[in-house]
Amino acid sequence: MTFVGGGGVVLHGIVVAPTPSGKRRPALVMLEGAGNRGRQELQPAAEVFARPGVITLIYDKRQVGYSLLRRDYGLLAADAVAAVALLATRRDVD
Repeated sequence: MTFVGGGGVVLHGIVVAPTPSGKRRPALVMLEGAGNRGRQELQPAAEVFARPGVITLIYDKRQVGYSLLRRDYGLLAADAVAAVALLATRRDVD
């Protein structure tokens, strides 16, 4: 899935969710730490959260406006807020 983060940058991610049950479930967004390893680093943990019923969005950290020499934490925070807003639109998220 894609969504628009801070400054209009398009970000790519996936939702890891338990088997649909018709119930609304808790959800969270997982963020990468330092560096850019990609969402594949977060997927094993997201799968663990899905087992007891937590829907998790993981996404690749932006490449625009972030580097080892230039870090704009405001943009990273805006990306996270946009990810939470995206999850809130899902019918299965409580």
